[in-house]
Amino acid sequence: MADPGEAPIVHGEIRATTKWKVNGDEITAIDTALDANSTNPLTNAATSAAISAITAPAGASFYVHMVMNPSAQHNAADPIQFASVETNINTFLDGSGNAIGGPGTPSAPRTTITVPAKGTYFISTVTTALDQSNSLAIQIKKNTTNVKTQTGTGVITSAGTFLLEADDSMSLSSTTNTAARSELSVTLLKEDHTL
Repeated sequence: MADPGEAPIVHGEIRATTKWKVNGDEITAIDTALDANSTNPLTNAATSAAISAITAPAGASFYVHMVMNPSAQHNAADPIQFASVETNINTFLDGSGNAIGGPGTPSAPRTTITVPAKGTYFISTVTTALDQSNSLAIQIKKNTTNVKTQTGTGVITSAGTFLLEADDSMSLSSTTNTAARSELSVTLLKEDHTL
């Protein structure tokens, strides 16, 4: 017996004026939106019900981006002080509704970002020397311990993923006295993650 080959693809359209049957039910229309009460078998009411029943998991969001004063000097061995908090998204709250962790109080010079919970965090920095020929050496510190050093001239960037404990503080310091502008960002990737 010869191979019948591939079945032909039939192109066409369904019109509301066309009557046809699905599982014995006469169909004259196609639903255009999900409807949990629809009896039209061309719209899956079970799918509509399933999608409607989805509730988003409780979101844990933490992202802080700080920028130092652009005319400030990096002083060797001192923590870099940040004049402004460009972004502060923090859904971690204590029983009184106060944020846990973050960039610290506005009345004091901000030098650290304290993380609110154990988890995996993405830390990134950008440092730009005001004189592009100046050498830079920036350290990312966890609490007071150096975890990463980046050196270069002009503009340097540094980033990494770190497993941090609740209340760990991230900061930047410079090993050179250089007029530069630094930025520090801390983003929660996954809460309570163990490697």
